[in-house]
Amino acid sequence: MTRWSTGATATCPANVGAPAVAAEAELRAGLSDANAGVRAAVTELLHRHPGPLSLRLLPGLIADPDEWVRISAIEALVALEDERTLRWLLRALDDPSPNV
Repeated sequence: MTRWSTGATATCPANVGAPAVAAEAELRAGLSDANAGVRAAVTELLHRHPGPLSLRLLPGLIADPDEWVRISAIEALVALEDERTLRWLLRALDDPSPNV
């Protein structure tokens, strides 16, 4: 048996995806939290651990109400170095905040 950091126990390969699904759900919850600090922290986490999940979750933050969350999302998308991020980064050029 493998003990996951989430406390879940995997007994067969079919159960391996369960912690990832739970982790994505927690990240999505953090990204929709009312507190901008929570959203920014999750964005930073996705920035530090880039991958397919980052590509799925970060683009929605380009339109976040908090400019610092938007800035963090843009930085994380740039760090992915993936041409699929270009369309979202181009949208960010029209941001109303001069800081973004």
